[in-house]
Amino acid sequence: MKTKFILSSPEHYFRTRLIGINTSSYDEVIEIDPAKQRQVMQGFGGAFTDAAAHVYATLSKKDKQKVIDLYFSPKGLGYTMGRMTIGSCDFSVGEYDYLPTNSDSMEDFSLAHDKIEILPFLTDAEQYGKLRLIAASWSPLARWKDNQEKCHGGKLLPQCYDIYAEYLAKYVDAMKEEGHPIAMITPQNEPEAIQTWESCIYTPEEEGKLVLALKQHLSPDVAIYGWDHNRDRLLDRCEGLFKDPHVEAALTGIAYHWYDGKRWDLLAEAKRRYPDKHFLFTEGCVELRVLDYNNPSAAIGRYHSALRYFENYLMDTRSGSEGFIDWNLLLDEKGGPNHVGNYCEAPIMWRNNQLSIQPSYYAIKHFSHFVRPGAVVLDIPNPKTIEVVGFLNLDGSIVIEMLNQGPATTVAFQIHGNTIACHLDQDNFGTLVVSK
Repeated sequence: MKTKFILSSPEHYFRTRLIGINTSSYDEVIEIDPAKQRQVMQGFGGAFTDAAAHVYATLSKKDKQKVIDLYFSPKGLGYTMGRMTIGSCDFSVGEYDYLPTNSDSMEDFSLAHDKIEILPFLTDAEQYGKLRLIAASWSPLARWKDNQEKCHGGKLLPQCYDIYAEYLAKYVDAMKEEGHPIAMITPQNEPEAIQTWESCIYTPEEEGKLVLALKQHLSPDVAIYGWDHNRDRLLDRCEGLFKDPHVEAALTGIAYHWYDGKRWDLLAEAKRRYPDKHFLFTEGCVELRVLDYNNPSAAIGRYHSALRYFENYLMDTRSGSEGFIDWNLLLDEKGGPNHVGNYCEAPIMWRNNQLSIQPSYYAIKHFSHFVRPGAVVLDIPNPKTIEVVGFLNLDGSIVIEMLNQGPATTVAFQIHGNTIACHLDQDNFGTLVVSK
């Protein structure tokens, strides 16, 4: 049996240290039974936004390769998934769509905008293997909405459901023609949020109507996920969508975000009620203006952000999530570009004329580097002293993720008849990898 313990702390974001296997004093003993299993993991990834692609396009060839290696290589995060925006979002240089202003004909549909910076970024990222992509729309075309603009909410006009569904499906077809097949799609990002940026409001019944229209236009191998909004309303949206059996049959699963506090209980309850549905985290980031409204760039690089990532990934997985797609892959020194000033942090940023790796990157690496697609989540009783989630990879290795937000503690794991002790100071998180 081989063991490896990777620890993160404010002083050392990512380091390997020896395991105290012979330690005889433990605060708690946690038994790991690989036969007790739960959901299967889909993987990890990030979003190829217009903003991320624009920053990437400005980099030197050397720095571009560094970004790709850090995110997608086996030595880096090992990302296997990606999120695409269907048209513009807040993290775009400006508003854009794929049809000219004077035509509703899908014959005029064009990915010309995306071919300039977004698709080259995606192509470079896939040098380590094809990515499993999920696409989401932030807003229909302005002329198809009751407020006649892409931003500030509004609703899809009743007569435009079918043409909008055809438009979304056309994006999927066009991406496939470019060599980037879309595996999953959500018809609307954050359908209950009226934002200053691209947004559109749907009741559960309206979202269900769009899902059914979209199902008629999509290839059967493209999965549709609903919601794509925060956990605190996830259970309500599930109930609203699934009360229609046709909508329930059309939806493969539910996508969600973390901008809600810590409502893991609602995710767990949704998974309990709908065990056959797949739950996937599709967006989360550090909102800089929330941390420091007057000087958002001053909030970049805080270790607390790494703790937030690790805690959410751990607790979400324990509650039923099958994967995590972070928000922007790359941003500039302000946390943009963002055409409405909604600046955020990315795990890698361009600051002081160089690539700057943030603490969140290392928190993600604890999961994405060691937990591979197809890994099964282990059913581990909740410990008393720390938070824990475990995985069994397809190669037989066991990965234990642990977080200590209380006093310093030493815990022992019993795995394959062996006792392995790990020490965690307060606000430490670590990964134990056990392989035969």
